[in-house]
Amino acid sequence: MQALLIALVAGLVLAFHARQRTAMRASAGFDGSAGARVDMAFRYAVCFVAVFVILMALGFGTYGVFRAYWSDTMRPSPHAPGSSTISAAEATQP
Repeated sequence: MQALLIALVAGLVLAFHARQRTAMRASAGFDGSAGARVDMAFRYAVCFVAVFVILMALGFGTYGVFRAYWSDTMRPSPHAPGSSTISAAEATQP
């Protein structure tokens, strides 16, 4: 329920700002103004964040697929140097 409320508020804020941005860009003298430069910087920042989120999601998703399908390679070997894994047979020997 909380996520739905946050999404609703975020959508309302986005709709308000999208209308204001459209009206500002349509005004006379916008091209070449400081507002146009800020608008361009805003678009670049949004694109940077979107690409960053996509790359991170792809990386974590690929790692998750690797762990799901090849989970046996993710476990440490009991015979690896420095391994502290003791088998049941070794634990019962005096």
